[in-house]
Amino acid sequence: MRKKGAFILVFILIFVSSLSGVLAWVDNSSLYQEVDGCNILNTTGANYKLIGNVSSTENCFTISAQDIILDCAGNWITYSTEGTEMTYGILTQQLNATIKN
Repeated sequence: MRKKGAFILVFILIFVSSLSGVLAWVDNSSLYQEVDGCNILNTTGANYKLIGNVSSTENCFTISAQDIILDCAGNWITYSTEGTEMTYGILTQQLNATIKN
């Protein structure tokens, strides 16, 4: 009976961890996007609006295109949750990146 319970627990853990990749927010190339997870912002001229607090083990957002606006809308960005050195909440070397609220 213990082996069966352990198997079910392992299956549930694997299933839940696989969902984290499925549920991650991904830039869809639209000029207005609501963001609910950390990732790369790569649509030139886009306006991104954070719709909830976000968290990441390393860098949270990397802005990789010009003329991007990230409106945090009063939400928190938590980064380096595992203590990784040299990480940032928002990382960019692009022109005209605007971070507000």
